[in-house]
Amino acid sequence: MLLDSAHFTLRGIPLLSFLLGLTFGSFGNVLLCRLPKNRTILGRSACPHCRKKLRAWELIPVVSFLLLRGRCARCSAEISLRYPLVELTSGLLFLAAFLHEGAFGFSTILLMFALWLLLLIALCDLDTGLIPDGLNVPLVICAMLFTFFHSGVMLSGISLALFFFGGQWLLSRGRWIGSGDVILGAGIGALLGSWTAVLVFLFLAYVSGAFAASVFLLTHRKTTADTLVFGPFMAIGAMGALFFGEAFVRLLLLR
Repeated sequence: MLLDSAHFTLRGIPLLSFLLGLTFGSFGNVLLCRLPKNRTILGRSACPHCRKKLRAWELIPVVSFLLLRGRCARCSAEISLRYPLVELTSGLLFLAAFLHEGAFGFSTILLMFALWLLLLIALCDLDTGLIPDGLNVPLVICAMLFTFFHSGVMLSGISLALFFFGGQWLLSRGRWIGSGDVILGAGIGALLGSWTAVLVFLFLAYVSGAFAASVFLLTHRKTTADTLVFGPFMAIGAMGALFFGEAFVRLLLLR
């Protein structure tokens, strides 16, 4: 009976990871709305249209959006689909972190938060062209602690990332990339740990960025005079290197 109970508990951890991610996804929506405007993250959420405070049942991740059919219960204004999508993505990232680690330990929790912060950073950079230190600094801390508890101290990854992005920032005097990108690069380097994983991250980030830029130019959504924020592509490259980096390296080496 005890073994059956333990087996049930272990089987329930993926679901709990996903639900925890949904909850932090909801909080992430609050951060994305308030941090760029330097607003306090304390206090209840309100409808952006009628400014009425949301009740508890209106704040359930994803479920509230479905119950309300995507509209405010007071003023019937349309609720952006982005809110449940951020919650769902956060839930999937928490689940992916658990599946990647294979256990629910301290390093898994750190990885969950690091991936969640990467998502928020990508979206914030996409919205505002800026990466708040309030997201970047916690990412660096989570990433360094994750690598330390997961595989010990590995400085090659963060050193390569700092050299690469810091060098660009110094050479261009901040014209090519911003200081936020440098800190983000350091956080990703710390998260990935090894210099080989960082090389995969750089390759995926720049290839995905070049592909997106080509699509925007071909569809005339941007011109060569426009800028393209790089934070989202750094996040894509980081997650790709984390989950598929080893397979990618083996494929290149034909092993």
